[in-house]
Amino acid sequence: MTRHKTITDEELLGRVRNVLLDQGLTVSAKKIASGVGVSEALLFQRFGTKAALVFHALDIEHMALPDFTGLLQPGADARAGLQALLLVVWQYLREVVPCQNLAMSHPDFDIADWKRRHDGAPVTQIPKILEAFLRSAHRQGLLNAPDPRGTADLLVAFLHSRVTFEALGVRGNDVPAVTVLERPLQCLWQGLEPR
Repeated sequence: MTRHKTITDEELLGRVRNVLLDQGLTVSAKKIASGVGVSEALLFQRFGTKAALVFHALDIEHMALPDFTGLLQPGADARAGLQALLLVVWQYLREVVPCQNLAMSHPDFDIADWKRRHDGAPVTQIPKILEAFLRSAHRQGLLNAPDPRGTADLLVAFLHSRVTFEALGVRGNDVPAVTVLERPLQCLWQGLEPR
């Protein structure tokens, strides 16, 4: 007679992810098991090795994109629309980037394998989504983005850096989300060219 799983792999990996993000890669398998409420044997039964457990728990491929419904078409106020879209992207990256950074710092991390497995991951769609928004707004004359791809890359780089700074404690997490985006967006909106 086989035993039924009392915790799904998805639930288990979510709990393991939280432990890893809180305690780092040096946490022992025993402490991970204790932190998620299962036996160490169960972890190894399901995932084989601690490294396999870590990479499964930190895998960003399963992290679905947020619902962008209503945000992808620029309205009359393209700046407000862009800010709303960036806020959703930033919140999503706050979930993805810490996992990605922690996985990349593991000694067994293989960049070629990572690229192969994450080629079509949801997070890779972010620049395309922003580019499409910017291209549409530019065509409608709602903003000036003659290079939507370059602008989208700049925005993604900013958001990624912002999330990394937060994780490092360089920029406080207590700053309101609107402020996080408003100042850089204001600089971008006004441009860097002297007047």
